[in-house]
Amino acid sequence: MTTQTDGKAAFEEAIDHAKQSGMVVDGFVPGDDTDIAALEIRLGVRLPPSYKAVVR
Repeated sequence: MTTQTDGKAAFEEAIDHAKQSGMVVDGFVPGDDTDIAALEIRLGVRLPPSYKAVVR
């Protein structure tokens, strides 16, 4: 069972990894369709609709 604490730790770990790879991370500003499209191009993948909903 995943708890809120586990989710928070996983989120913070993901943010740390993103920062270490040179990404500028502002977890308080939602992304828009332009941001999401740019990320998909940068990563060379299509992000799942559920992830896009969380980013928005």
